[in-house]
Amino acid sequence: MPQVVAAEFLLGSKSGLSAPVFHTKDEVLLREIAVIGRSNSGKSSLVNKLTGRRKLARTSSTPGRTREFNYFRVNLSDLPGKEELILVDLPGYGYAKFSKGEREKLGRDTVEYLSMRETLSLVCLTCDVRRKRELEEKSLIELLQKRNVQCLLILTKADKLKSNERRSILKKKIEEFSLPQENLILSGTDSKPTELWSRMLELMN
Repeated sequence: MPQVVAAEFLLGSKSGLSAPVFHTKDEVLLREIAVIGRSNSGKSSLVNKLTGRRKLARTSSTPGRTREFNYFRVNLSDLPGKEELILVDLPGYGYAKFSKGEREKLGRDTVEYLSMRETLSLVCLTCDVRRKRELEEKSLIELLQKRNVQCLLILTKADKLKSNERRSILKKKIEEFSLPQENLILSGTDSKPTELWSRMLELMN
């Protein structure tokens, strides 16, 4: 099972720099996994879960905390070929208290990244399992399908569901998002990072 043996912050809001597209000779050849979702859908918490570092990505109960692109280098123990990849925490969308200008800029940067990033190998779309699919999720999935980039829908906060609800909600979400079953996974406080990584790497290869 894949396990993270090292993870480090590279560039983003902690450095005080805006980083919509990150280009260096070292990182440009590494495959990237982007994490995107509605504000307060659990994006940064997912990054911390995946890396096994509780404070690597800043989390907050206040929506809209992530306003820039945050890049993390991750080393996996069970990754074929190159052992390293880049994990990208993208800004959340749908936060009403952003100004119109902020929303438009974040939207342009995000679309540019998802449309043109050559090293983008997988997008993890976080969605609160209790919410219905909205226009942003539909448009994002369609954009990725045009690029032939796989999208893994991570239904967060699944620990809020009763055990007998999980199977039925997964079937419902498969129909709602028009994605294959292997492209959806439930995630809660009890989910294991190794299971998430296994699914992600299967879709990347």
